[in-house]
Amino acid sequence: AASTGIPETKAFLNGCDVKGAFSLQTFVVKAFGVCLVIAAGAPVGLEGPMVHIGAMVASHVVLSMEHFGVLSGGDVKHLLTHLVTCGVASGISAAFNSPIGGVLFVVEDLAARWLVDAHLVLQCFVSSFFSQLVVAGAHITSLMVQTARSGDRGEFQAANLVKSGGRDGSGAPRVTGGWFVADVPLCILLGAGVGALLSFSTAAATAIARVKRSVMAGASKTGGRRRSAPGLRGEIVAAVFPVAFVSVLAFVLPLLFSCRVRQDHVKGKPEVSHLLAGQHQADHRMFVRFTCQQGEYNDLASLLLPSLSGSFASTMSHLYSRDSDEETYGDASLATLATCYYFFPLFIIGCSFPFGLFVPNLVFGSAAGHLFGRLVNRSAWVGSSRVAHPTTYAVLGAGAALGGWTRMAIAISAIMLEQTGNMDSVILMMVTVLSSR
Repeated sequence: AASTGIPETKAFLNGCDVKGAFSLQTFVVKAFGVCLVIAAGAPVGLEGPMVHIGAMVASHVVLSMEHFGVLSGGDVKHLLTHLVTCGVASGISAAFNSPIGGVLFVVEDLAARWLVDAHLVLQCFVSSFFSQLVVAGAHITSLMVQTARSGDRGEFQAANLVKSGGRDGSGAPRVTGGWFVADVPLCILLGAGVGALLSFSTAAATAIARVKRSVMAGASKTGGRRRSAPGLRGEIVAAVFPVAFVSVLAFVLPLLFSCRVRQDHVKGKPEVSHLLAGQHQADHRMFVRFTCQQGEYNDLASLLLPSLSGSFASTMSHLYSRDSDEETYGDASLATLATCYYFFPLFIIGCSFPFGLFVPNLVFGSAAGHLFGRLVNRSAWVGSSRVAHPTTYAVLGAGAALGGWTRMAIAISAIMLEQTGNMDSVILMMVTVLSSR
């Protein structure tokens, strides 16, 4: 039940029998463990465990059908493989709100040994659709409550992560990902740089995990003989210490940054006049006061602490929102956030609890891309050429980080486009993800 569970799922789909990978005990520990780990403040996500959980649910459905005599003989193995594949697609769909990305994830990454036919792809798509439908149920219920309170006409529209500061003629926020010719080489540079950093991080994490296991195994002795597996005490220390260290660091670092005045508390600013006039807009950003006074916030705490408490959508909304500029948070906060989430996975790798590393890489890439976009927009060497907004580079940086870490291109591009709902920068996303590999 430790780690993501994706390697065990890939091994099963490619013909290997991993003992206990889909057992009921593993399912219970994985499902409750990842909730506890995220609640404890660990810099992890639930995307990887969701893939394993989806595969385990599908496995137990098939085994239950066999137990009750619904299936028998060779149909069990065939259906088990197909439903586990559908379970993986459903897990990605539920975790990323990306049903198409879930299907492409299966096709591109998991099913390497056998050919995925059109029938199986359709099954994965239907499974992802119903998974997304269940997840969207809570969101639709929330929108219905908001509509009843506000007295609107019942028009439901999900909030987009990429928002502009301006508004169109109807008063709705404009969503745009406009880009220019000068952005193409810059995206290649961003993708190559982020991909190279993630390659070094992956190699370092593998070496650290190997050293950690050997040290823990060498420290455990019974009767003068070394045991191949670390003891229970060593496992607990190895799991608690990194999370405690990250929690202390996340509390100390914001103390080095000054407080800022919330822009929705400043009267007379055009971009917030609709808020002061009572025209409320859904905003998923969380401004953390930390040690600041009423009406103020700590910029690093607003970026770092929500992501460590499971609300990584708030951090991503900060990085993707066009309402955020240098007045909202400075370059030092972006650089600190990117540095933290670049090194945080190195502490987590090898720990004996469920975790996913999609979120740390996503936050790192977004922060690095937003900072890169700011520097590019301020650089003198750009000259008279126009370049995209820093929030566009934040989205591209997130795609580059996931592409460089997973070595996938098609699924990552689809996941990022479905997450942001922004098709304007699809070409830049493809160029950046390909460069990151």
